[in-house]
Parts: sequence; C-alpha cells; structure tokens
Amino acid sequence: MHKQIILKSFSKAEVDITKLSGKAPSNSRCAIYLSDEIYRINNFTFGERSLRDLYKLAINTETSSIEIKQPQVVDALCKYLGCEDFPDFYFKHSVASKAREELNRFNISAKKKKNIFVIVLTLLITIATIVYISIDKARWMIWQKDRYVEVDFDAEKYQVKQYKIYKEDRIKNFNRIKPSCNYPFYNENGSVNLWYGKNKDKELEYFTDLGRHPETGKTLKPITKYMIDKYICVETE
Repeated sequence: MHKQIILKSFSKAEVDITKLSGKAPSNSRCAIYLSDEIYRINNFTFGERSLRDLYKLAINTETSSIEIKQPQVVDALCKYLGCEDFPDFYFKHSVASKAREELNRFNISAKKKKNIFVIVLTLLITIATIVYISIDKARWMIWQKDRYVEVDFDAEKYQVKQYKIYKEDRIKNFNRIKPSCNYPFYNENGSVNLWYGKNKDKELEYFTDLGRHPETGKTLKPITKYMIDKYICVETE
C-alpha cells in the first residue's frame, strides 16, 4: 500500500503544481512540493531526495512493494490524498475496490449485487484488518475523555476513524481542562498557555496545547483576555 501512496501522491502533486504554475513539473519539483506538504500537515521534516528515491522505487515495475519507515510521512501523505489516515486510505483504495472487482465478474441483478457486495466487503475488511495488524508496526493513539492514550490497533474495539498516528508530544502535553480564573493563561515570556474550541455540541472547551479539536478536527484558537473575562472569570465578577 505504501507504493500506491507514493504513486498517487506524486500524481496529485503534478496536477496541483500544474494548476498553480501552468506547466507540468519535474519529478524533483513534485518531491519538493510533497516535502513541504508533509511539513505543513504533520510538522515533520522529510527531504525531497528521500521522496524522489521512493518514487523511483515505486515506478520500477520490478518493485512489488516499498516501505515508508516514518509513520508521520505515511499519515501526512494519506491526509494530502484526502483520507483521514492510513487505515482510511487502505479501506478506500484496497478493500472496497477489491469487493467491487469481484462482483463485476458475475452477471447478477443490481439488488443481489448490492447484498453480496456488503457480505464480500465485510469479509474483506475482516481479512484486511488482520493483515494490517500483523504487518504494520506503527504506534497508535486515540482520544479518551480528556487526553490521548496509546493503544494497539483493534478494529473491533475502536472505530477506524478514532485512530491517530502516535505522537509523544500529544500524549504528554495535550489535555482538555476546565481552567479556573487562577489558571496561568500566559507563560513568563507572554506566550499563550491555553487554547480553546467548540465541540460537536457547540460548547466551549479548553486545551493545554495548540492543535486540532479531537472531535471536530478544527484548529484551536489561542486564549484572549476577552475570552478569559467573558467565559472563565465570569463567576468572580
């Protein structure tokens, strides 16, 4: 699947760059573009030369598969391709497509095809999950109540969309809290020490680090004096 990620990423980069510049880019230019995207999405540095080497392996017909050793790169490229993460990419580009290919081999009615598709898809998802767990070495985390916790990949225990690539700084520094008026909203150098955002119920929630809201995926905003006075210290007024 990593081979597909690289090929599709370079293909999309070529389209994106062509739209921006008006001319088709070289493989090297695509690699630079993807390197920038990886940093933008996951704040992770991965050089254009490494991407170019992976692409050379991917387009080699004698290479059946390749491995991207950095899970942050896999995660960023999957997001660049419009997927939530690697499991989402795997499902969209492998499991579902295989189910449709199998059904197209048979001349059956649309209604029966739909029912069989569900059965075949379920079986393929089960098989794919088992294979994925056995071969993938990435570490995972999910959001539980007020923090991220590291977990093993288990499609029966958690929904696939709950899984995020493990990030140590998220485990250590990113928590949801209920700050009082005495909370240290700013560091000694004046930088912000609290961020906020609304959950799916439009309720304000507060977090100890910059990032995206675990439920909505929207970027959190830095706290301001206005927000402190209006929503946090309101009881002391």
